[in-house]
Amino acid sequence: MTKSIQFFFDFVSPFSYLAMTQLPDLCERTGASVEYKPIHVLTLMEKVGNRPSTIECPARGRYAMTDLARWAKRYDVPFVLNPHFQTIDSQRLLVGAVAAEQVGQAGEYVRAVFDAVWVKSAAFADDQELAALLGEAGVSNIPAILERSERNEEGLMSNMDAAETAGVFGVPSMIAGDELYFGNDRLEFLEEAVVR
Repeated sequence: MTKSIQFFFDFVSPFSYLAMTQLPDLCERTGASVEYKPIHVLTLMEKVGNRPSTIECPARGRYAMTDLARWAKRYDVPFVLNPHFQTIDSQRLLVGAVAAEQVGQAGEYVRAVFDAVWVKSAAFADDQELAALLGEAGVSNIPAILERSERNEEGLMSNMDAAETAGVFGVPSMIAGDELYFGNDRLEFLEEAVVR
């Protein structure tokens, strides 16, 4: 039986980006596969009664920036704070991930968008910029993804419902079997569970 990891994420979450960079190697070591589950994290947090403390508490926000740099160094991956962060239309990117899953290119799309947000500092000003970034990353079914993105709110809402039902309260969250693992610093526990 194929081992599966459900990966709940939001593109505006830098810790989701960090977790995503480690999942391919984890899957190679364990033979697991990833089900990409894009969600709008702030909406989910509101639904389940969680609060975005790194946004609301300046001291915690400053600490998070330091911690992000530590993890990027530990994982040996590039990480750049995106100057366009406040204006990125994350909803459009999330429904695009749902569309990419429908055409069999979820992993390629997710890696391309995370890289564009947290390495290339993309603004995602329009579909042309998004298409160019996807093309550079080797995503091949771009027209179908963009076209399907116009009607995938329902798929995103389905992911939100699944996240709430599973007890997800933030991102990144990974589920193996019926166990929830929250945070990029829980990947070792996740791997142990997948192997077990």
